[in-house]
Amino acid sequence: SEFRPNLKFTDVDYSLITDFDNYLRYEKKLAQNTIAKYHQHVKKYMNLARKKKRTTVENPYQDFKIVRVESDRENLTAEEVIAIERLDLELMPDINLLRDTFMLSCYTGLRFVDVYSLCSEDLKISAEEITIVKRMQKVDKTVTLPLKHLFEGKPQQILQKYIKDKGYFFPQHSNQHVNRMLKIIAQM
Repeated sequence: SEFRPNLKFTDVDYSLITDFDNYLRYEKKLAQNTIAKYHQHVKKYMNLARKKKRTTVENPYQDFKIVRVESDRENLTAEEVIAIERLDLELMPDINLLRDTFMLSCYTGLRFVDVYSLCSEDLKISAEEITIVKRMQKVDKTVTLPLKHLFEGKPQQILQKYIKDKGYFFPQHSNQHVNRMLKIIAQM
């Protein structure tokens, strides 16, 4: 909406796309793969508009190359994970909760979307053990995670603090928000 508000599909041509690319690159100062993601979204909606007969304009992305670059993903060391785990965040309940969801993800291997969509239907609870039985969203497979047996029961201790009868256990945040907060936690 900041780039050129109130655009119509008929306004989108190769020139506009290159202007948009320059805007993202030089004014917003976004990384190449983020720019590519924006272009993928616009391209998808242009194709959808053509399929739904909202425009007859050829998709200008057939002449525009969306470029992605190989990125180096940096993993946390075991020492860094332990340092995050040991932070005293009791006086910062919102950040403490985000740290707990991150640690739960580390201990269980569940993706962001699967941790944040945990609810009582995903649990089997006995007197001494909680087991997550969850259909993962990205790969559409069910996983069974006996929490007592993972990392000396640490994921079970975390989850016990947040279990409730209805709804999701964790407040819904965007992945971007959580990543921003995790960067703050990493600097503590």
